[in-house]
Amino acid sequence: MLDLKQIEKATAEELESLLGFFRRDIRHAESWLWELKSAEKIF
Repeated sequence: MLDLKQIEKATAEELESLLGFFRRDIRHAESWLWELKSAEKIF
């Protein structure tokens, strides 16, 4: 993870790459949460 000084010095390309990782992580978390909620309905 980047600290504030690294973010201030980062290029737009580096920030876009980091944003892509965040988006992937969020999609993964949403998918996991959906599966968990679906499993709770079964029980």
